Amino acid sequence: MLASTMAPSGIIYVGSHITDPALSQDLLNRWYYETHFPEIFAIPNGPQVGFRFKNAKESATFHHLTLVPLPSLALVDSPDFTNAKYTYDLLPKSHLELAEFDIRYYEKVRTFEDQVPKDGRIGKCLVAIDIDSDKGDEAEKDFDAWYNLQQADMLSVIPGYRRTTCYKLKEAPSFSATNSGDVPRYLALHEYDSTDVKAEHVKLCLKTEWNNTTLGDSRSFVRDIWITIHEQGREGFGL
Repeated sequence: MLASTMAPSGIIYVGSHITDPALSQDLLNRWYYETHFPEIFAIPNGPQVGFRFKNAKESATFHHLTLVPLPSLALVDSPDFTNAKYTYDLLPKSHLELAEFDIRYYEKVRTFEDQVPKDGRIGKCLVAIDIDSDKGDEAEKDFDAWYNLQQADMLSVIPGYRRTTCYKLKEAPSFSATNSGDVPRYLALHEYDSTDVKAEHVKLCLKTEWNNTTLGDSRSFVRDIWITIHEQGREGFGL
């Protein structure tokens, strides 16, 4: 496996569900693709690419996910980012008044991927794992060692596996539907080139003593499966 800490160095994570019947999902998608993404791509030294996903579970609280990789996590505190103007010509009013958004800023920790390069920017399916531990700062060393020495290599044998990117939470901004204290500290995004990831293959990767020890110490473990519905921006840029 290859480990990389190259750019992007962070990510904006935005889960969403519509709360106002005046807004349809198709209209919100159009706003993202035709207005919002182009505007954030225009921010000086800003994001170069954006991705949209649909939750495979219809009963999930947040039905859609937007991921925007950042060349630098410091961008979210910069005047260019905080003062950026967004337009809503397609929407009846601001998106923050029409839907609820779970917004988080993450620092990228590490990426694991096969040594054989794959075409495309992102997989067709994204398995997102939110995890936290009662061990505090010591958990970071445990998780890093677990992914480095075992988990990523075991996941790589699953048919269609593409890469895993690990993140550490920086904050959830004040206008997010979720408080930072309620969000698990770590996020792992597992990309697959197929939406048909066999449960039995995943279970085999989880049947190890080290895996049981690491996950057994978790105070929080949330797993979501997201289907890629849109990618936009500069070629060659992924998570």
